Amino acid sequence: MTLMVYLCGSNLEELRASATADLLEMAFSGFDGEQLNIVVLAGGARAWGNPLISARSTGIYQIGPGGIKRLFNDGTLYNMGSPETLAMFMRYTCENFPSDHYALILWNHGGGAIGGVCNDMFSSDVLSMEEMATAFRNSPFAKDQKLSWIGFDAC
Repeated sequence: MTLMVYLCGSNLEELRASATADLLEMAFSGFDGEQLNIVVLAGGARAWGNPLISARSTGIYQIGPGGIKRLFNDGTLYNMGSPETLAMFMRYTCENFPSDHYALILWNHGGGAIGGVCNDMFSSDVLSMEEMATAFRNSPFAKDQKLSWIGFDAC
């Protein structure tokens, strides 16, 4: 299984390094790297507690048992509240990590069905339910491949 974590750090990372703490929890949880692949898109915060993650650009990382490895960073600061960013992350993961099963966690503040999720501190933009639907329509999960589950690690 490949788990995609859409990690919008926002002020949770800036004030308390909460996203960094969750990344470390994942890396040192003792999961079986042969059975589970964890891919993370990290952005949306003006400061990060993890020196591997830049606040000036958005990056894609792989969490392995005991560590974090940068996979992609083209220097662009992507808007984490944009459906295009979410769709790009899902496409990247499917193209680079073929798997029989995929799951997605959206991590950040949440405002329920009306308020959306993933508050990007640079753009003050959030993903609405409608924008999430757009992202899924523009992802590999729109046709044959389906997500096994979607989780919200959000208020």
